[in-house]
Parts: sequence; C-alpha cells; structure tokens
Amino acid sequence: MSSKYQDVSDVPTETLCKRLAELAHAVTISDRRMMREFTMRIPAEVDRDADIVISEAARRLTEANATIEAVRGLPRYEVWADKYGNLNWKPDKDGYWMRPHELDKALEKQDG
Repeated sequence: MSSKYQDVSDVPTETLCKRLAELAHAVTISDRRMMREFTMRIPAEVDRDADIVISEAARRLTEANATIEAVRGLPRYEVWADKYGNLNWKPDKDGYWMRPHELDKALEKQDG
C-alpha cells in the first residue's frame, strides 16, 4: 500500500475491500504474518493500516445500511412518458422499485 491518500474518506471502497481480504487472509496464515499485517505506521497509511481500514469499512457499511433502511420506508412510484414526452407519475402497485432521481428527491425531503 502507499501514502497515496491523505484522508481515509479518499480511499476507494474497492481498495478497502482488497485490504480487508488481505487482513482476513493474514489471520489464517500464521501469527508472524498476522503481526506484520496488523502493524500501524507513522505517518499513518490510510489505505494500509489495519485499524484505519477496518474502522472506515465499518463506517461505510453503517452508512450504507442506514440508507437502505431509509429507502425501505419510502413510497414507490412508477414514472412513464406519454407520446408527447410528458412525464406521468402514479404509485407503483408492487412497490418494488424507485427511479434514481426519485430516490435522491425522497432522501433530500427526509433529511429535511
């Protein structure tokens, strides 16, 4: 890993996932390998140091889960365009989906 990122929020999720997999693998190999992988460096490497990587992954999972829970309670709508290109809205009878732009608007309303 590197000192490529200045802040942990800049580290791509894919990079965090790769590092989590490396840490999980290190735990299963040997005590020596685990100790080497779980060291903390000075200055901190936010895409490598185990404490930072695990903490940021947990924060992102918590945030994603909160978004999912918020979306579950939102009303669902079906949107379609008529032959003139006008958008029409009606509640979606099955409630299985929501258009991305609707989701953004609904979340903005919910956040107040």
